[in-house]
Parts: sequence; C-alpha cells; structure tokens
Amino acid sequence: MHQYTPKRQCHCLWCLVSLEKQDFSLLIRHDYLCLEHEEFLKSKTKKVIMKGREINYFFEYDHKIASLYFRYKEHKDIPLCGCLFYPQRKHLKSIIQSRSVVIVPSSLSKTKSRGFHPLKLSLEICGIKPHDILKKVEDSDQKNKDKSQRELTQFEITLPKTPLTHEVVLVDDVLTTGNSLMRCWDLLESQGHRVIGCVLAINSSWLV
Repeated sequence: MHQYTPKRQCHCLWCLVSLEKQDFSLLIRHDYLCLEHEEFLKSKTKKVIMKGREINYFFEYDHKIASLYFRYKEHKDIPLCGCLFYPQRKHLKSIIQSRSVVIVPSSLSKTKSRGFHPLKLSLEICGIKPHDILKKVEDSDQKNKDKSQRELTQFEITLPKTPLTHEVVLVDDVLTTGNSLMRCWDLLESQGHRVIGCVLAINSSWLV
C-alpha cells in the first residue's frame, strides 16, 4: 500500500468535519471523507470530443474541484491526493487496461519547488505507474523565440526505459485550454502510438 493511500481518519480529508458520528461500512465506502464529499466524488467516466479527439473525464472543473486541487498542489496538502483519482480508480483502470500510461508534465521548476509531482503521485496511490517521458520546455529555453516557435517546442519526448504499448493513455489533471494535452498527444502520435485521453476535470467551456 502506498504511504498516501487513504486510510481510516478522524476527520474528513477535504473539509475536516469529524467522522466519528458518521455511519461507516467498509464494504461500500472509504472512511476518509464525509458523506457529502464522498458522494460528490463518486463519478463515472464521461466522454467529450475535443478537436476531433475523444477525452475521458470524471468531473466538470468547478470551484469545489479547483479549491481541492489548489490545496493539494500549491499548498502541498499531500494527503488530499486520495480525494482525486483514487475514488475513481476502478473506472480509471478500466480505461487503461493493458495500455501504457503517460502523464502530461509539469515544469521542472514547479516540480522541484513543490517537492513532488502532483499528477504522478495521484496515479501511484491508485497502483498505476505512469511513464514520465514528456518534458515541458522551460521558459528560459524559449525566451529568444517568438510565440509560434515556443508553441512548437513546448514539450519534448524522451525514450522510455521500458517500451510503451501501441495504445497509450495520456493523463492530465485539469483540462482548461487543452493546448498542453494536444501538444503531448501530437508528440505521442508522431512516435506511432494510438492515444486515448483521460483527465480528472474539464473546463465547462468544452461541455457546451
């Protein structure tokens, strides 16, 4: 079991309300969230077509998800990673099956300052080991390039230590403009892979 896998708690990891008086059944729920927030995080896979590509997602990116993820990622409230992909891990694994998983990268500077990779950690507690083979080009590498050049070289790909399967699941946390996901998608396709997209949450503008 991963050290951050959600375990029995005295308080809800999300809102810190006491769990002592709540009715638990370990057969049907995990006692690390209050009933309200566990119900909120119960979500089956949904799909949307974005720029001609099919994306699997679990939530609409609203203020609740935004607040939760900001606390986890920017305030380094690491135990909250159990409130993200973990409740949907069965649905997530049904998407992945025997495919390789590749993550959309954060910048090296942000990962270093945080001390952890939020997306990678969220998947690892689900028992999923993603391939971290994509690199986000740092701003310092692009300062002398115009906008079109920066877009074309925003991400780089390195050869994985173990070969990827032909079908690859590309995973991101939050999809807003979709630019990062699409650039990484293009890179993987250029290497001959068939890509399936999956994100935790998606901006409502793509759901209209």
